Amino acid sequence: MIDLLLGRLPRRLARGLVTATALLACGLAAAGCRSAPVDEAAPSFARLPFHIAVLPIERIDIPIGEFPEDAEPTDMQLYINAAELEQAIADELARTAFSRVSLLGPDADPVALGRAERADLLLEFTLRYTEPIWRERLVSGFTNFLLFAVGGPFVTGQRDFRYHADAQLQASLYDLGAIDGERVRIGDARARVFLAEASFEGVELNYNERRKGSSGWWKALFVPSGILAKQSDALEQNLRERVPRSLAENLAFDVQRDRERLVDRGPASGFGLDPDSVRIDRDLDGQVTLRGEVSIPAGSRVNAMRQIRALVGESLVEGSFGSPTFQDGTQRIPFRVRAPRAGRYLSLELEAGTRDRVRRTYTFDLESDENS
Repeated sequence: MIDLLLGRLPRRLARGLVTATALLACGLAAAGCRSAPVDEAAPSFARLPFHIAVLPIERIDIPIGEFPEDAEPTDMQLYINAAELEQAIADELARTAFSRVSLLGPDADPVALGRAERADLLLEFTLRYTEPIWRERLVSGFTNFLLFAVGGPFVTGQRDFRYHADAQLQASLYDLGAIDGERVRIGDARARVFLAEASFEGVELNYNERRKGSSGWWKALFVPSGILAKQSDALEQNLRERVPRSLAENLAFDVQRDRERLVDRGPASGFGLDPDSVRIDRDLDGQVTLRGEVSIPAGSRVNAMRQIRALVGESLVEGSFGSPTFQDGTQRIPFRVRAPRAGRYLSLELEAGTRDRVRRTYTFDLESDENS
C-alpha cells in the first residue's frame, strides 16, 4: 500500500517523505535509548557486621550557584525534612549495608547514647543543599513535536526532562571504641573509619511521571507532552520525596563499594575480622555457635589475640581462639564462641595485644540467613 501511494507521487516528493520517515525513526530510536538509562549495578554483598548509631543531621546552607547554560529555572523549591532523611538513611543502611542501625535522639551525649545502645560505630552527617529546582531538556522542542506528529500520546513515556537541585550529604563513621572523650573525640581522624559524600544526581522524568496529581493524560492527545506539566505542586512534592531516598541509596552504595576499607577500621586498627569467614549455627537446644577468622597483618602493633567475648541479650560468654596459620607474614587465627540465643543480636568483642590492648566490636543479626 505504501509503495502504491509513493508511486503516485512525484519522485522528488516521494524521496523527501522516505527521508523524513527515516529521520523520525532514528529520532524515536534515540529517544527510546535515552528513556531507559542503564543504572550502575549495586554490589551484591551481604550486610556488614556492625551496629551503627546515627547522629541527628546537621544542616548547613550553601550559596546558590549558577545554573548550567542549558538549564531552565523553575518556581519549585526543594525542602528536606531532617527527620525524614535520617529515617530514610537508617532504613536503607539496615536493608543493604549493616546488620543493625539505630537513630540517636538530639540534645544528648552521642558517645554515651551510642554505648548505651551497644553500637560499634557512630555515623555523623552534614547536609548541604540549596532550595531552587531547575530542569534540563533531554529532548529538544523540535524533536518533541516530530515525535508527537508520529506517535501522538504514545510518546508520553519518553523521559524528556531532568530535574535537579544541589544537595550533598557528607557522612563520617567513627569507631566508638576509639573515642575516649578526652584525647580522641568525634571528628578526630584517628577514630574515623569511613568518609563519603553522597549527592543528588538529578532524576529523569517523562510526562506520565511529571503529571501525577496535577494533569490529565488526555491533554497529551492534543498537545505535545514536552510542553505539559513541566512544574507543579505535585511534582515539587515528588522531588522532595525522591531526594532523601536518592541520597540514602547513594550512601549505601558507597559503603558497599568500600567495604574492605571500612572493615579494616581505619589507621588505628591492629587486626581485622573477615566477615566472609563467619558462620552461625543454630542448635536445637537454643544455643548458637559463631565461627570465623581474624587476621593480624605483618608489622601490626599487636602480635597476638587476647580475648573473645559474646553478648546476647544479657548473657555474656567467652569464646576461644584456635592455632594461627601464617600467609605472607599475616597471621590468620580461627575463633569459636557458643552462646544462648537470648535475643536477636549477638555483640562480639575481640581484644588483641599485651601491654597496649586493642578492642574491636561487631554485631551479628541472628535472624538473618547471610552468615548461615
